Amino acid sequence: MNTKAELRKKYKVMRDEIQPRTAAELSRKICEQLIQSDLFRRADEIFMYYPLNNEADIRYAAQVAWEEGKKVAFPVTEGDVMMFCKAESFAGFTEGPFGIMEPPRDNPADWISPLVLVPGLVFTKDGGRIGYGKGFYDRYLASHPDCITAGICYEFQLCDHVPMDEHDRYQKYIVTDKCIYERK
Repeated sequence: MNTKAELRKKYKVMRDEIQPRTAAELSRKICEQLIQSDLFRRADEIFMYYPLNNEADIRYAAQVAWEEGKKVAFPVTEGDVMMFCKAESFAGFTEGPFGIMEPPRDNPADWISPLVLVPGLVFTKDGGRIGYGKGFYDRYLASHPDCITAGICYEFQLCDHVPMDEHDRYQKYIVTDKCIYERK
């Protein structure tokens, strides 16, 4: 069995090796899967993320959400704390501490049960996830248990098993370029 560190390294290399054109095509398929789902249609409030490097790019889904009048927020970090701030467009985003684009911090989103789109390096079809190792999403989701979570990844980022610690949070859904998996 692989350790989290070994899986992170392996899947980061795999993700980083895909060509930009392929990443864009797969990201568009992920967005289409998401936008066409009941999960997205039912959501009035969505916590998105801004892609870093070759992460699945869900900015198109954010645009559709805004066009449909949904409330959208993106993460901002301070130290080891993550929160979400509302955004009505990508205007005003600036680079945050980890090189990730963040919205202005003046409008926190305190929604109770938003759909949270969660990035990561490795997922399982039953909702297991390995992120980047800082624990931002796990801590946030532990203190906000009513959120509806959907891990976002390319299909090749799925594996059969990932080690899950007590503090790790399973995702209710996994959205890939092929389909949406639901944790039973």
